[in-house]
Amino acid sequence: YIVRAGDTACEVAEQFSMRCAELFALNKLDKRGTIYRGQRLILSAAAQKVKASAEWTVGNSTETQPGSQTVLHDSSERYFFTHENFYVITRYNQSVLYAMAVYDLSQAIELAMQRRGV
Repeated sequence: YIVRAGDTACEVAEQFSMRCAELFALNKLDKRGTIYRGQRLILSAAAQKVKASAEWTVGNSTETQPGSQTVLHDSSERYFFTHENFYVITRYNQSVLYAMAVYDLSQAIELAMQRRGV
């Protein structure tokens, strides 16, 4: 698991049905469970199975059809499966909103290029 901004060690453990102490021991964390954004955490074998099934579900639910457009005023929750580029972008500016703006801009550029037939 790669730590995101705002994550705490116990929240990550709970997300993957692990005990905090188990996550601390696997990753040799201090007694406060200090973690940092971008850190790779080792998960137990059972937690890795939970992670794999969650990524598949989230990945399928966020796929869009070619030519579809994101509605910016939609109040429903949106989930994203991020890749290393997300962490590269947030090294420049740590705001998740900035990374989201970069994503939305890339989608608008792609749509404009499709309309022009490029």
